[in-house]
Amino acid sequence: MLIARERYHFLMSLAVAVLVIAGCGGESRVPTYPVEGKLFVDDKPRGAAAISFNSTSKEVPSAYGVSKEDGSFTLKTYEDNDGVAEGSFNIEILPDPMSPTIAPPVEPHTLTIKKPDSGKLQLELKLKSSAKKDPAFMPPAI
Repeated sequence: MLIARERYHFLMSLAVAVLVIAGCGGESRVPTYPVEGKLFVDDKPRGAAAISFNSTSKEVPSAYGVSKEDGSFTLKTYEDNDGVAEGSFNIEILPDPMSPTIAPPVEPHTLTIKKPDSGKLQLELKLKSSAKKDPAFMPPAI
């Protein structure tokens, strides 16, 4: 009977410890702001692409999204369409592997996001094609 009681106390202590540890390790989220954006490369809608907002700070999370054929996009940091945090970001554009459109790489670009006065952030990313030749980029044969 004594062993059963000790086992019960041990298991209850273990359960409490697990709950305390799980409660203390909660994720603290930086506020994010919804984004409605349009991606242009060389003054034309980019089309389908993966867009990455890579934070320049360890305290600010990165965000990402996918542009549609018309260049429109939304961003995700923690959940779909929750947007992007305030901070400085290096923008990276990667071709959508499912898209038939092949596009050259774009020049590096850094963007600073500030808290909007109200509502959604309206972004127009106007990027230029990179002069550097990407060995992975091969224009379609004509």
